[in-house]
Amino acid sequence: MQDTLLVINCGSSSLKFALFDKDRQKIASFTAGRLNTPEPRIRIAGQREVIPLPPNANHRDALSVLVDIAKQRGLMPARPTAIGHRVVHGGETFREAVIIDDKALAAIAACGAADKGLGQVVDAVLRRGGAVLVIADHGNAEQMLEPDGSPHTAHTTNPVPCVLICDDPLLKRSRLREGGVLGDVSPTVLELMGLAQPSEMTGKSLIES
Repeated sequence: MQDTLLVINCGSSSLKFALFDKDRQKIASFTAGRLNTPEPRIRIAGQREVIPLPPNANHRDALSVLVDIAKQRGLMPARPTAIGHRVVHGGETFREAVIIDDKALAAIAACGAADKGLGQVVDAVLRRGGAVLVIADHGNAEQMLEPDGSPHTAHTTNPVPCVLICDDPLLKRSRLREGGVLGDVSPTVLELMGLAQPSEMTGKSLIES
């Protein structure tokens, strides 16, 4: 079978899956939509066929089904020649391709280890009825090279997400406001703990009712 490039584009509730040949000509494309809802489905470009997914199927579930479909239809070998991720919200930072070398693989493995550890912390806190605020003050792994190809060793200044995880019904109906700064993190933690914010703190809680 010919060399195949698999390109994945993840949205908040969708996953686009496209296959290209070595000359970058599209072989086939699929879209999994309405993910994490009761009626997720897969559509195949150029066809009317709609393939239902199990209720509340997530991105991982959809990707597994899409890979099986592509293999069953003889569109993709057991292992694609290369895999790409189309980043659509990264701006100039992710405009150029990056070589996946040993350092990049090590960074990916480190992110995976951090994610696994964070998951264990979140599970433990939720079991005790607590809340978790996931935040970072800077990045590193998303930019490993300078424009001239030399290693990028400084902290990055890209915006980072802030995620509140809890089982409290009132907090689950709340939202975190956008445009926060590092000085807003401590006031947010104090509000979660039910403690008054000292006058010395100039930040504002990120929690919106």
